Amino acid sequence: NSSSCSHSSAEHFDVSVAEAFPALAMLAAVAISIFTAYVKMPSTVLYFAFGLFTGVMAGIFKETKFSKSVREWRDTDPKVFLYLLLPVLVYNDSLHLSTRVLSKMFWPALLLATLGVGIGALFIAVCSHFLIPIDEELQLSFFEAMTLGAITSATDPVAA
Repeated sequence: NSSSCSHSSAEHFDVSVAEAFPALAMLAAVAISIFTAYVKMPSTVLYFAFGLFTGVMAGIFKETKFSKSVREWRDTDPKVFLYLLLPVLVYNDSLHLSTRVLSKMFWPALLLATLGVGIGALFIAVCSHFLIPIDEELQLSFFEAMTLGAITSATDPVAA
């Protein structure tokens, strides 16, 4: 019965449109993984380039199914990605984890991820607050500078 499920055109969700971007992203991920297995290049560089290229193309060709798919995924709640992708990434990394390397690097990694990040955040906050006064109106408060420090000094497993 079609009358039991009535949606306005603004609420309509086209499944084929929603599938266009993830399908291309999965194909690109496989291609990048195969390519980086043979070429000495970090895969994250190619993932970034793919994301940049995708965003530019979706902006240029606004009325295509692919562009609509990119916009739908762009407007999705970020928690969806956190809850869906983070467990997969952590599980994948845990499969390739060497317990010998983990036991050897545990304390240095823990110190860098806690004390190192804290010192880095404080250093960036002090520099951005006291040493880079742009203008009295544009100078960051210490709270804003500390927020900037916390964001820019966070650990990044990709950079390691």
